[in-house]
Amino acid sequence: MAVIQFFPLSAAGTFDATVLDNNGAPGTVLEAALQFSVTGQITINAGQAITGRATVTVYADQLGGPIDRAIGTPATVNINGDGTVPWTVTVAGTTLPDVPPPGPPPAGQSSLYRLAAVLTMVNSAGRGTETTSFVDLGLFRIS
Repeated sequence: MAVIQFFPLSAAGTFDATVLDNNGAPGTVLEAALQFSVTGQITINAGQAITGRATVTVYADQLGGPIDRAIGTPATVNINGDGTVPWTVTVAGTTLPDVPPPGPPPAGQSSLYRLAAVLTMVNSAGRGTETTSFVDLGLFRIS
């Protein structure tokens, strides 16, 4: 869980995220050929002062390899004041390279990825805001 930064307002909020394997269970070893999801929720307590559209984007950074980019389709949710809003980013199978057993990954690459979820927001007038947060999801073996 991470705290959401609201600028210039003084407000409270949290941003949660969990990686779920293709069976819907939390996991740190994922099958690259199958889809997986990153799910979570945005909770805001700001006296109804925060409204607009939030976007959650998931990023993958391959340790020792060339992949460093957004993965999956970003989740966009409406924020209509105080409350909790769920979101899900689904990452399609084969988005990241599949290394079939028993072979090791190609030279200069790994099947280890650091994943992160980033929250950004535009206000109800469609303008970008300083409302933001991120969650370091941790290290995952995806092959």
